Amino acid sequence: MHLAFITFILDRLGLYGGCAIPSILFYLLTRNDTTVGLKRRQYNNDLILWSVIGLELALPILYDGKGGDQIDFAVNATLANFLSFGMAHFIRDRNTAPAGTIIEPFYNVLSRWNKRTTNSNNEQKMESKNDVTKQQQQEKEYDIATMRKNSFQWLLQGCFQVLLTVPFMSVYDGFLRVCQDPLHEPYMQTFFNGGPQNIPLKMLWYYANTGIALLGHVVVFPTFVFLWYGVELTFRAILFPSSLQSRHRAAYDFVQRDPLFDRPWLSTSLHDLWSRRWHQIFRWAFQGLVYDPIRAMFPKKKQLGRALGTLGVFLISGLMHDYILAAMFGYSEFLSRPGIAWFQTVFFLLQGLATIVSSQNIFRIHPVLGGILTWIFILYTCPLFIEPYLRIGLHHDATIPGYPQFMDPYLVPLCPYGPKMGI
Repeated sequence: MHLAFITFILDRLGLYGGCAIPSILFYLLTRNDTTVGLKRRQYNNDLILWSVIGLELALPILYDGKGGDQIDFAVNATLANFLSFGMAHFIRDRNTAPAGTIIEPFYNVLSRWNKRTTNSNNEQKMESKNDVTKQQQQEKEYDIATMRKNSFQWLLQGCFQVLLTVPFMSVYDGFLRVCQDPLHEPYMQTFFNGGPQNIPLKMLWYYANTGIALLGHVVVFPTFVFLWYGVELTFRAILFPSSLQSRHRAAYDFVQRDPLFDRPWLSTSLHDLWSRRWHQIFRWAFQGLVYDPIRAMFPKKKQLGRALGTLGVFLISGLMHDYILAAMFGYSEFLSRPGIAWFQTVFFLLQGLATIVSSQNIFRIHPVLGGILTWIFILYTCPLFIEPYLRIGLHHDATIPGYPQFMDPYLVPLCPYGPKMGI
């Protein structure tokens, strides 16, 4: 048992330590090169830095699924995406910003969060004013009594929010635990051979519930982070009040961030869903590194530039999700197993094409009807996104530790393909 534990720790150290090498190398190469216009060291050129980015993206794949579990590789692949975008932003800013500009370190991308779009100059001014206000509040020195009050309040809010997730996740995780999946009917083959009219409703029912369950694991993560801040700050407030200031500032910054999702069920079009209501975690990267450069290539054909820029963003998003899948499952299995490779890229390309059409306002339709059509389209295309996760078995592990499973016996009637064997 001790040997197994030691092996477990060494494997994780090798995985996380190995995947951290490129970002450490990039930091060492650029730590003295953050002011635009200064003479650069000869070895510190763009080609070397782009090579480091390539290594950053390659390492999670080169492990081929060995040395960790799927969650470990998902974390490393997601971090590789985030840090690579930050490195690319650093290179771009170093080459395009005015002389004398101080470039923020590439690892600051880890503090970026959901910057949502604005629809007018007035909204942009209001957002800028709000950002200044938030920064002033963050820099404000709070007295011990106020920080203690906030700590206890955040602890109670965190506990309440976590408790609210228990019945929801118990039902949807229970659905995954109890219900048989439809993997004997490959969705892409059914969809493209027979058309949407031949997709059985029970298949759509299964994928819709599975999508909600998997999405719930994404949504619930900030809730646990919020609870952790509440627990930590309360502990510090009681035992080590002198150490409260810096952690209180970090917690306040987290509390002020936009939520991951902005009521997506109210979407009136696919453009509204993907550009405003869905999470915007990678928006800064997609816009600065993909959308804006593509749009700039068509200065006289702005509509074409916007359309191709949008399609480029969805293409990169699809490839990024397939990249994470390849890291989670191992690239050899990813390429050889049917029903996994490139499904998510196809899904995002379909979303991109539909988003372009919905953004043109070709058809003037009522917002309610637009919302219905949006979710019908999502319902019929989301299995392309979800099926690869089922084929790598992620739904078998989609359980939050400690959450009750008392609902499982009552969920059998909801299973469109019947319960799993032995249930």
